[in-house]
Amino acid sequence: MISLLRWMLGWCEFSIEGNIGSFFYATKKEIWKISKRDGVLVARCLIKDYGYISEIAKQKNCFLNKFRESGFISILKKYRFRLGVILGLCVFMLLMVVSNFFVWEVEVSGNIQLSDEQIFRVCDKFGLHSGNIVYNIDESQIEFELKREFPQIAWISINRVASKYFIEVSETNKKPDIVDQSTPCNIVAGFDGEILSVEPYGGLTLVKAGDVVTKNQLLVSGVHEIENSSEVIYSHANAKIIAKVERNNEIKRAKCITRAQKTGEKQDKKTLLLFCFKIPITFEKIDEHAVQIEEYVEPIELFGIRLPIFVQNNIYDVYDEIKIENDMEQLKRMLMNDQKKWEMKELMGYRIICRDYVYEESENDMILKSKLVVEQPIGEKHVIDIK
Repeated sequence: MISLLRWMLGWCEFSIEGNIGSFFYATKKEIWKISKRDGVLVARCLIKDYGYISEIAKQKNCFLNKFRESGFISILKKYRFRLGVILGLCVFMLLMVVSNFFVWEVEVSGNIQLSDEQIFRVCDKFGLHSGNIVYNIDESQIEFELKREFPQIAWISINRVASKYFIEVSETNKKPDIVDQSTPCNIVAGFDGEILSVEPYGGLTLVKAGDVVTKNQLLVSGVHEIENSSEVIYSHANAKIIAKVERNNEIKRAKCITRAQKTGEKQDKKTLLLFCFKIPITFEKIDEHAVQIEEYVEPIELFGIRLPIFVQNNIYDVYDEIKIENDMEQLKRMLMNDQKKWEMKELMGYRIICRDYVYEESENDMILKSKLVVEQPIGEKHVIDIK
């Protein structure tokens, strides 16, 4: 802040020779950055104070030599006969003052489960985004809305420093799901099949080994009716029921595929982000097959001061589409590989009794149809709605 004030008022740099000790003792004005350069003492002071300091130097038999001026006042002197430059500087200073009433940047920290984009989405809805007026922002309301939107937020604080907002978040630890064994439920068949074995652990078992069942058929009931009474008892049915089930699957792959091939050409699209406005800088049309590979935002700085103006750069790789016809044998191998992946995912841990694979062709696709006989658990728990 002191450096900015000195720059606004303007400062000059001068050399000092002579009775230096008495000179520094007598002067009442601020002098800073005193150093020795090429055997000569050099210092700085405000331009408006140099006349007074020169008079003191004469009284103390010192010789001053002003060799450099800098700052806003110095620039005005240099361009005092160029009205446009002076007006431009004045407009710039006015914009700098006005920009303090706007949000320049929003920064989030402490979030692990939540992404920055999720938090920014809620903040944008209630006005906390770059370019909005700071007096229109209610930090306490935004904190409340973020907690309501995201229950995993244990604590949140929104603070403003000048034109920058800091959102600090603390999240709760995610608790594992707990299965409630006391909830009344039935067990029904998840597939058509033939029962191979039944191991009941709770509830009323309605099937036995050798029975043929259909999907959604009741296997173990959690409802018990007491004989000679209208009273009904509800319980949590539990059992391990293994059945022989037929599992079918169908996988398709195109005979001819379209593949994107990189041309080596790159396209660059730049956009100026000014408060809440997006102004295109480059007007070149992006190829429809181009793929964005990089995006970054560069802030604009002036005299070391970061402005609320950004340049967004989007880099694209350009591709051409080429059609490739698959070899039939290779296509069959790819389909079989897909089938093995499906079996690993859907039938992991189950015993496959037999497999039957059939290849078929359509106009555009090669199709693999599979029919498998599998030994697997078929019981599914359905909660009983007591109401």
